[in-house]
Amino acid sequence: MSSSRKTDKTKKEQRKHAYICAPYAGDVEKNKKVAIDFGKMSHEKGFLPIIPHLLFPYLDDVTDREEAMSMCLEVVERCDALFVLADVITSGMKMEIELAKKEGMPIFQFYRLGESVFAEDRLIQ
Repeated sequence: MSSSRKTDKTKKEQRKHAYICAPYAGDVEKNKKVAIDFGKMSHEKGFLPIIPHLLFPYLDDVTDREEAMSMCLEVVERCDALFVLADVITSGMKMEIELAKKEGMPIFQFYRLGESVFAEDRLIQ
């Protein structure tokens, strides 16, 4: 990015990156929509949401699972917070949560109350 395109925001003013940790496998299209809604909620809380469900559409969840998880974990490491949709915790989500804990990242836990409504339960870390 050229310096003329950079914003004048200082690091402190920039939004923190929130990794959206939510189920993917199963009903993939429904889970993508839920992740997008969850990302929107994190944006409304002042974060810049990183939604892994949308990052790697060229990877197959079955045949490329190991590579997909490796890439997701790299993204987690670059984020400032983890937003966990804790209705169901999958094996992939457990890996993301454990990495965030190891990194000392704040982890926020939410539950669905309705179609696009989320309730914050607690700060895990």
